[in-house]
Amino acid sequence: MKQYPIGLLVHIAHRLMLTRRELRIEIPRVHHQRWLRFQKRDLERGEVLFLAGEKAAGLFVIVSGRIRAYRVNSQGREQTIHIETAGATLAEVPVFDDGPYPATAVAEERTTILFLEKA
Repeated sequence: MKQYPIGLLVHIAHRLMLTRRELRIEIPRVHHQRWLRFQKRDLERGEVLFLAGEKAAGLFVIVSGRIRAYRVNSQGREQTIHIETAGATLAEVPVFDDGPYPATAVAEERTTILFLEKA
């Protein structure tokens, strides 16, 4: 698993009010710098990140690109809920309330995300 500097991601911890232990932060002795363990994933345009109704597996941070969240109505039409770009987080609520993803998320262009698996 690749390690990323906490400077890019520390706002997530404050926003979600998580402790360092819950985020599994490592403090290397040599560098004296804090790190978070995220899995990096690259998505192509049209690739689905998660489906509405799936059990939430973790939290996502968009590094680059765009993700569109949508639901399908009773007539089968897609209704866009929101479009998120770099710096945004996805799936915060279902990760902490043990609910399913409320919408489907799909890459609108080449997108890089970081995934923090639910403990």
